[in-house]
Amino acid sequence: MARRPSFPRRGSVYRVALDPTVGHEIRRTRPAVVISNDHMNELAATILVMPITAGHHTYFHWIEVTPPEGGLTKPSSIITEQIRTIDKSRLRRRLGAVRAPTMESIEQAIRDHFGLPEGNLLAP
Repeated sequence: MARRPSFPRRGSVYRVALDPTVGHEIRRTRPAVVISNDHMNELAATILVMPITAGHHTYFHWIEVTPPEGGLTKPSSIITEQIRTIDKSRLRRRLGAVRAPTMESIEQAIRDHFGLPEGNLLAP
């Protein structure tokens, strides 16, 4: 029987304790998708995540996720502009993983947010 990895994998969705926060940072314990690469996820004490909020919202670059994708139970949206570095101790329970097309949308949002040349939507 295959053994489960002992570190969070890229594309996995976890419940994450985001408090305490400051100002307009998204708060509470909520789902979030791991976006950092598996090499760093295995070696580092921290990982990069994008928080998820309940409801489908049409904000620029928010990505809709429909259950059961990611182990979610409600229609939700990935808040791509709130990339957070978190300590792994903030991870609570693994819910599931996003599909490859959702991960591709996340990658495109990252390129656009950081103004990388492969981005499609934002001018330099």
